[in-house]
Amino acid sequence: MADTLWGDAVASIDLSRLSPCNGILHNDRPRTVITAPEQWSYAAAADLNLPTSREVILLKAEATITSGRIGVGCVLDDFSTFVDEVELAAGAAPQVAWLILPPDMPVKSFVVRNVAANGVRSEALLHSLEIVRPSLEARGDVPAPAVLRPTPNWARHYGRRSDRLDERLRQLWYDNLKAPCVIPWLNNLKLNLLPRNEMLRALYVSGLYEPNSLLLLADALTPSSVFVDVGANIGLYTLFAASLIGNGGKVMAIEASSREFKRLTDNITLNGLKNIRARHVALYDRPGTVEISIADEQHGGHNTLAQAFVYDSVAKIMTETVVAETLDRLVESERLDRVDLIKLDIEGGELKALKGARETLKRFQPVLLIEVIERGLALNGGSVAELEAELVALGYRFWQIDDVTAARRPLSSLAEAQSENIVASVRDLPKIGSGQFVADSRRTPEPTLAAH
Repeated sequence: MADTLWGDAVASIDLSRLSPCNGILHNDRPRTVITAPEQWSYAAAADLNLPTSREVILLKAEATITSGRIGVGCVLDDFSTFVDEVELAAGAAPQVAWLILPPDMPVKSFVVRNVAANGVRSEALLHSLEIVRPSLEARGDVPAPAVLRPTPNWARHYGRRSDRLDERLRQLWYDNLKAPCVIPWLNNLKLNLLPRNEMLRALYVSGLYEPNSLLLLADALTPSSVFVDVGANIGLYTLFAASLIGNGGKVMAIEASSREFKRLTDNITLNGLKNIRARHVALYDRPGTVEISIADEQHGGHNTLAQAFVYDSVAKIMTETVVAETLDRLVESERLDRVDLIKLDIEGGELKALKGARETLKRFQPVLLIEVIERGLALNGGSVAELEAELVALGYRFWQIDDVTAARRPLSSLAEAQSENIVASVRDLPKIGSGQFVADSRRTPEPTLAAH
C-alpha cells in the first residue's frame, strides 16, 4: 500500500542525532551503521524526546540493509523495554519499517541493533526517520473489512504478531479494549466484540473467522437447509449459517459451557435471528450428565469434556456439570425432517458425539465438518483411527480443506490429513464458489458501543 494511506509526516528526525552504542556509525548520508557481531547488541540510538500523546503515533524508518539482519525499534527509559520493533533482512532496495508508538507511552529512544545470529555483523544505510500522524485507515479502531474468500494461513492471526502495519494497529487496539462493543460482520451480521478472547481478536484483526471452512457452508447450504453447530461457542458458524439459510431453513446450535452459551444467545438476540434453536447441552454418546473443563477467558474456544486441554498453555478456571444428550435424541425432539451439514468442534469429544448420532447420519447422510486432533481425541478416550472407522462404516469419504486455496482435496485416509478441519461426506462435495453467497467487499464501519 502507498505510504500516504497511513498518514502524513509531521516531522523529520535529524539523523545526526544518532549516536554509536556498541557498533560503528559513519557520518555520511545516508548514515552507515555497522553492528558488533553479538546478536541483540545495540549499534546506534537517538533520543526522540517525543511528548506523550493521547493518540497512536507512527515512526517511519527507511533503510537499506546491505548485510545481515537489523532490528529497528523504540524503547522506554530503561533502554531495554521495547515499545515496538521491526526486523529487516538484507536486500538491494530500501525498506520501510513502521513503528507503532501507543498512546500515553513515554517513548525515549530510537535504536538500531543486530538481530543476526551470533558472530555475524550486520550493516545498514539509514535514509530517513519521520514522525507520522496516522490516517483514518491506520487508526486501528475500525475492524478489518469482512470479505469471504480463500485466505492462506488464516490461523496465523491466533496470537502471532503480524508483519502488516494495518493488522498490527488493529492488534494494538484490540489488546487495549476494555469494554465490549458491537462490530459489523459478514452478510450484514453484527457481533459483540469482547476483550481478551483469542477468537474475536483474530476476527477483528483479519475481518474473518476460519474463512476457508466458512466457504464450505457458503457452497453447501441453501435457503431450506438444516445446519447443526456442535460446539457453537459464541456463535460465529451459527450466525453465518443462519444468514445464509434464512427463514426457510433452521440452525440448531449446541453449546455446553454456560459462559459461552450466554454469549451465543446474546449474539443471536443482537441479530434478531428467528431461525436458530440454541440448546445448552453437551453432545455425548449417551444421555445423562457430564463434567466439562472450562478454559480461561482468553481461550474460551478450548472448553473440553477431558480433564486436560489440547494445548498446555490453556488454563482451567473451573469444572461445570451439564446435561448430556445424543444428537439422535435432539434431532427427534426438534422434529427435524432433514439435516444437511453438521459442524463438530468440541475439543476431542467428536468421536463420542458421532456415536450418539449414528441414526441421524444413516438417515440424512449430512456433510460433516469436523475438527480432528489426535491429542484431543486421546484425552477423551478415542483416536483418529476410531473416528475414521466409525464414519467409514456409514459410507463416508474424507477431504481436507487446503490452507491456501480452500480447495477440498480427497483423502484416502485421515492419516494423510495435514490440517485439523476435515470434511466427511457420503456424496461428492460442491465446488468452491458454487453456492448462493456473495461476499460484501465494502469496508466495515466504525464499531459502536454495545449495551451490556
